[in-house]
Amino acid sequence: MKRELLSMVMVALLLLSVSGSAEEIKNPGDIVYTFPVKAVLFSHYSHVKKASIQCDTCHPAIFKTKALAVESYPDFNMQALYDGKYCGACHNGGYAFSSDTQCARCHIGVKGANMYGEEIGKIKDMSYYMPKNTTVLGEGMYAASFNHNVHNVFECDTCHTSIFSFSYTPGEITMAKISEGKYCGECHNGEMAFASTNCVACHSGLSER
Repeated sequence: MKRELLSMVMVALLLLSVSGSAEEIKNPGDIVYTFPVKAVLFSHYSHVKKASIQCDTCHPAIFKTKALAVESYPDFNMQALYDGKYCGACHNGGYAFSSDTQCARCHIGVKGANMYGEEIGKIKDMSYYMPKNTTVLGEGMYAASFNHNVHNVFECDTCHTSIFSFSYTPGEITMAKISEGKYCGECHNGEMAFASTNCVACHSGLSER
């Protein structure tokens, strides 16, 4: 009887398409670029909170998810911005102020850089960047919980966007796909992390049956 019940649960999970509950986007603070010039300030607050721009508007198409990675690109300069790359993709005088005007809004200079002290060019502990709320996929007893804090040993670009996009469509993530090694199954394969067949590890509702 128990074996039959377990089989029924596994079949249901394989057929279940999970949906996500909306979660408030947490902005990861300011980033100060120190190359090729010192110092240029980027404010996530201005873009995410004030302008309501979603993460996947810029990542990874315009900027890689890993902060400051763009500093290593040989074409990361003002000419590239004028040509519509990087910041210039939006700061073109149409969508946002042009990159060849209002220089001081981004170029805070040495005096402004000194305000940041030793924090310049450094990335805060990853737990600072991660959403604080638990992400819930699915509903009822089959709902699965994902906690970013449990995964804070990884950098954002470990999962985003090669495994997960910043936004997701209800029904996109299924147990069938996870069992094929996609999404959570990329790591939860019984080797890198506990196997996805350990149902109650994520689906806490099943443990109450």
